[in-house]
Amino acid sequence: MRRLAVDCYACQHDRYILSGRSLAAHLTGLEVAIEHGGDERVNERVQRWLSSTRHLEKPAVPAARGEMTIADVVDVGPDEYAKAVRRWARSVWDAWREHHALARAWIAAAEAR
Repeated sequence: MRRLAVDCYACQHDRYILSGRSLAAHLTGLEVAIEHGGDERVNERVQRWLSSTRHLEKPAVPAARGEMTIADVVDVGPDEYAKAVRRWARSVWDAWREHHALARAWIAAAEAR
């Protein structure tokens, strides 16, 4: 859940997605959590791919990046934390819908390596 919370937060704050590579790291993290069941092997392949990729073009970021924020998660109890982070992740992922194909392409490139 920690990794997913970091990816959510980063995708909602410009200073954590300054480059195409940093955006790729966090946006693919969301995709892996939502569409790949959080498979750490996929995240590891993406991280290896990113470490050897010099430049990725950064697309324009959406103005609205999710209806939920960290404020909606920070005060939930331990029993509800995972559910709250998953809802937050879905909110952020939905806000980035115009870039879903790009995130999938980045993962495909990492897996092809």
